[in-house]
Amino acid sequence: MSRGKVTIADIAKASGVSLSTVSRVLSGREGTIPISATTRGRVLAAVDELGYRPNLAARTLVSGRSQAIAVLVHDIADPYFSEIIRGIEDVASARKYMVLVSSTDRDPEREAESLLRMASFPTDGIILAAGGLEDESVSRSVSSVLKTGVVIVGIARHALPVSTIDIGNREGARQIVTHLLDLGHRDIAFLSGPEHLTTANDRQAGYRQALADAGLSDRELIIPGDFSREAGVNAIPVLLEQNRPITAIFAANDKMAIGCLTGLRTAGVAVPDRMSVVGFGDIPAAQDTNPPLTTVTIPLREVGRMAMEQVFRELAGETSASLSVPTSLAIRGSTAPPFTLAPEPLTPKTVKTVRK
Repeated sequence: MSRGKVTIADIAKASGVSLSTVSRVLSGREGTIPISATTRGRVLAAVDELGYRPNLAARTLVSGRSQAIAVLVHDIADPYFSEIIRGIEDVASARKYMVLVSSTDRDPEREAESLLRMASFPTDGIILAAGGLEDESVSRSVSSVLKTGVVIVGIARHALPVSTIDIGNREGARQIVTHLLDLGHRDIAFLSGPEHLTTANDRQAGYRQALADAGLSDRELIIPGDFSREAGVNAIPVLLEQNRPITAIFAANDKMAIGCLTGLRTAGVAVPDRMSVVGFGDIPAAQDTNPPLTTVTIPLREVGRMAMEQVFRELAGETSASLSVPTSLAIRGSTAPPFTLAPEPLTPKTVKTVRK
């Protein structure tokens, strides 16, 4: 027998059970008559021995389910999103589901187009973890896929009946800036993300809120960034040219914060002795920088698991839900109380500092 042509009839014959029993074991739906562990074991042993592979196209036609989930992220190479994808796959693989991932490169138009394409593809659900769609664009695009389970990671600006997972961008940013304020910092620069992304805007709002709560709104300093490591490296010369006693940098994500550490090291500015640096996300590399990065921790893998579990709940008939995950602070070696500046402006040549 050619392994490429193994059918469920072959499995039924090899395991000594009916076609309907094989079908129920393979679909995971036992119906009203329970299947014994012994019977299930025989069927699965036959599947393994004969090398049976299901015809997914045929299964979709019969069951109405493709056993595939589409996931849309900004950048599949970004550790932030790869951790979320790992969590999605943890849950999906346990249910024998495929995960189809598409990357948008942080382009809102591409994100909307990808979502529309996903709507025409036979997937059982969509997880949108990109976070760039707002207002009319998200309403128009998500409306087209409401026939499937849809979960949006991060709070987008819409009022559609889809599930959302709030990862606390604004509150996490407020907490990390408050940590810097508690250390004594007053001139804190913020390296922002792309202005069209809800994630970046919420973190900037948290930065501003913390300064406002401390009566320091007039000391805001926002440097444009794009969430890349290079943006962090390139921000340092801009900051060093400011005629202000900047003592701390809050980068809107860890990749930019890591770039800041590199740029400061190149400029001869010691961290944290001369400049404190914080990030957001707590990607795995944040613990391996020199010094280790103080950042906002998001349980990214758990976020992915939650999103996938919610898709399955909706496929089982449950309604959409608003979920959230708490953020916390990982206080590491990149932050310390500020130094009092020497009289001359901060430049790579400034070396004289005195502890407050």
